[in-house]
Amino acid sequence: MSKRALIEEIRWELSQLRRLATVAAELAALPEAQRDPWDTAAAAKYAADVFNGLENLWKRRCTHLKEPWPEGPDSHARILNDFLSNSSLGARLSPEIAERLRLYKSFRHRFIHGYAFEPLWETVETPLRLIPETVAALESVWERWISELSDDLGQ
Repeated sequence: MSKRALIEEIRWELSQLRRLATVAAELAALPEAQRDPWDTAAAAKYAADVFNGLENLWKRRCTHLKEPWPEGPDSHARILNDFLSNSSLGARLSPEIAERLRLYKSFRHRFIHGYAFEPLWETVETPLRLIPETVAALESVWERWISELSDDLGQ
C-alpha cells in the first residue's frame, strides 16, 4: 500500500470517528424524558466503537509498515499498549486520554461479551459524554502523524 493510500484510509477512519463523536454528543444531550429504551444500548455501542476505531487505525498503520498484528486473548491490551507507547502517536496523548482509552477498551470487552440490554444509563453516561473530546485527541495525534508522512512524500 502506498503512503497516499494509507493517508486516505486513515482519514476515512477519522471521518467515521468524527461521525461517532457527533451522534454521541447528540445522544448525551438528550434529556432523560426524551430518551428511548434503546438509547442506553446505543450509548454502550458508541462507547465500544471508540476502541474499535482506534484498533482500525492502528491496524491500517501496522499493515502499511508490515508490523505484526497481535493475536490471542490479550491482543486488545497489546494493541492499546503498542499504540500508547508509540512516540509518534499514543505517547503524545495526555495521561488522562490514555487512561480513558483503557476504560473504553474495557467497556468494549464488556459490551461485546455481554448483552445490549444489560447496561444502565449511569454506566454509559460518562463514557458517552467524553467521546467527542477523546475523538478530538485521537484525531489530533493521527493528523500530526499523517502530516509527517505527507512531509516524506514532499506534499
